[in-house]
Amino acid sequence: CVCELFALLHMFPLVDLYIENVTPYNMYLRSFDAGNLFDTVDNVLLLRKYIPDGETRIFNTFDFCHARMTIDILNNVDINVSLEELCEYYSKTTKEVHFSLMAGHGNNDDHGVGYRRELKDQFKDSMRLYNKYFSKALFCYEIREDDYYENKNVIMTQRMVDMYDITH
Repeated sequence: CVCELFALLHMFPLVDLYIENVTPYNMYLRSFDAGNLFDTVDNVLLLRKYIPDGETRIFNTFDFCHARMTIDILNNVDINVSLEELCEYYSKTTKEVHFSLMAGHGNNDDHGVGYRRELKDQFKDSMRLYNKYFSKALFCYEIREDDYYENKNVIMTQRMVDMYDITH
């Protein structure tokens, strides 16, 4: 309920609300969930209308892995949408970007891995889109590690950023 959300934001004035883009596919049910690709943007815009200070406290988080997975799923059922289209639409409300890789289907060992040289084209495209649509957004490496003492995935991703001299 909007009233409850308003009350929570009022009780916690230093907390903002971020709604992340999701993949509209339920892998357990093997079906598409209700809604569309832009529901989370539309929800942010709607909430901003009804909640005082909503413009400065309610945002989207754009996750590149979720977006690429969504496009992959939809293209396999003959629904064509591009990553550029998603980025453009989300740019209106996004304040944080999860910079993450889409390998395989993004499940298990393929979720949250660091960018590596063999995926440099995906990396460069993500950076191009980040710079074009989200350059004022917070930039978050969303990367898991098999060994948090070594941080291999973060190190490789940072090397890719340095190698391509891409700044934001």
